[in-house]
Amino acid sequence: MSVAELLPILQNLSESEKISIIEFLQADLDRQKQSQSSSNLTQNRLYRKEKILVIETSSLDHIDFNQFIGKLREDLHNNVSFA
Repeated sequence: MSVAELLPILQNLSESEKISIIEFLQADLDRQKQSQSSSNLTQNRLYRKEKILVIETSSLDHIDFNQFIGKLREDLHNNVSFA
């Protein structure tokens, strides 16, 4: 899935959903870093470019973002407290 395909999905998310996605991606990056040799660790980077958060990583094609977002929304809905 390309960034262009993800942008419309991401724009419709709440702030808490976006934070959860960033945390998920950071955890995925951390797992990848642990499995790579030290010479490859510099390939994964997180930085800002023109006020946009950029995450450089290997391919994320193995992640179904629609399924992930659906599960995230389901979890958030199930954890909502009306007290």
